Amino acid sequence: MTEENGGKVTKNKSRKNKFKNPDWKEKQKLKGEHIKEILVEKLKKNEQKVDKKKEILQKKKSKKALKKEKLKKKIDNGEKPAKTPQKKPEIVQEKQPDKESESEEQDTSSSNPFAALEDNEEVVDLKVENPARARRRALKEKLETQLKAAEFRFINEQLYRSDDKSCKKILSGDAAKIYHEGFAKQVEKWPINPVNLIIEYIAKKLPKNHIIVDMGCGEAKLSSSLKHKVHSFDLVKHNERVIACDVRKTPLETNEVDAVVFCLALMAERVDDFIKEANRILKTGGKLFIAEVKSRLENEKKFKKALGAYGFTMVSENDSNTHFTLLVLKKFRDIDQKTKLPALNFRACQYKKR
Repeated sequence: MTEENGGKVTKNKSRKNKFKNPDWKEKQKLKGEHIKEILVEKLKKNEQKVDKKKEILQKKKSKKALKKEKLKKKIDNGEKPAKTPQKKPEIVQEKQPDKESESEEQDTSSSNPFAALEDNEEVVDLKVENPARARRRALKEKLETQLKAAEFRFINEQLYRSDDKSCKKILSGDAAKIYHEGFAKQVEKWPINPVNLIIEYIAKKLPKNHIIVDMGCGEAKLSSSLKHKVHSFDLVKHNERVIACDVRKTPLETNEVDAVVFCLALMAERVDDFIKEANRILKTGGKLFIAEVKSRLENEKKFKKALGAYGFTMVSENDSNTHFTLLVLKKFRDIDQKTKLPALNFRACQYKKR
């Protein structure tokens, strides 16, 4: 309430005196204590709920652990884990279920994919890979492929510039595996693999009793693809069909075989010894197959003429491919292995520096 005194308004001081009243303070304290009690009760109820949930989770985990232990023991003992028995539907003698009810049950089971699962079986959650982790994995795979490609190029350049003694050192350890995996990936990019053309030629035109020699065979694809007898030689034995040796000095007898194949196998800058060995082991009239990358031939005409001095004459040439040349030659005479013959020079495979 207010009072007017000489035009001035004064406030009633009863409100201020209220705060000094001891009864009012006690009421406020009682209210505060009551609120605290209510909050404490709520906290206790929440804690009890949390404890119950924890107990339920622990029971589930213990059940799963027991199941796993039982399965492990059965597997260790050689027993097969027993399948959970399926409940058979109860047969009602009085009334048979209608077709409409059966269709409704089928629809509900198809709509609920977990209806067929029993209580003991667990539902596997499908985990989606983290996008950041997927990017890291893709980057790692890309870097690994680039590293393997670089290792293949390095080994390839060394092989073309090496002699017969150092080739074995270059392809020691994991180097042979890296080289052949890189070579296979490189050939996959070509429109045609020259090995397939040679296989078709031999299968159609050479009798099955002819003996074939695959020089620098790799995984011996000729041997696995032809019905002919095939000797597969390489510096490294990649499988049971391969004989490890230097293809310049094979263990075969003179004039023993009917065909010799060099499919991307003239691994040197000077290939005289390879062609001499082919002349030695071939019968007169035998075939020589040379498939090589076009960029390695310095002068193709000069190379073909020089092969005449080594006892070979041209039969056919397949120059339709953009990557390689396939020559088929025929031996018309033996040569003296000690006589000096014109050099057969090839370029080494060179790659762009990256």
